[in-house]
Amino acid sequence: MVPDIEKVIAYYLRNHDGVTGTGARVVGKTPEDLSKPWVRVIRLDGQQNDPADHVTGFLVQLDCYAGKGGGQPEANLIGRTVRAALRDMPGGSHTGAVVTATRVVGDARIPDPDISPTRERVVLTVEVVAHAAPAGSGSGSGG
Repeated sequence: MVPDIEKVIAYYLRNHDGVTGTGARVVGKTPEDLSKPWVRVIRLDGQQNDPADHVTGFLVQLDCYAGKGGGQPEANLIGRTVRAALRDMPGGSHTGAVVTATRVVGDARIPDPDISPTRERVVLTVEVVAHAAPAGSGSGSGG
């Protein structure tokens, strides 16, 4: 079965020392409380990489938002930290999946005008290659 890559990545980032050190929450949708920084994980695509649909190539967007007072420096720091964490993700079993490769294909600072006042944000677009973890495996390790 194809892994729930949003859940896998969110769990990994929530437990990664570097990401938790930024104070950013990792969420699947924009939180109600916008005062603290957050990272929103969104699966954009999931392509079948083999006939058995065992290995999937996912395209994932991670929106790294500054908190109310953090501004551009905070958004940039969170973006760089998440990027580094994802670079270290392959090669191990995570809760729900084995991640074999990650590759950042986009890294842009795009302030979000839908939040007033405009909120600083770094948008990472990442290719993640993964397959479901065997039952009972997965360290859930976050780094």
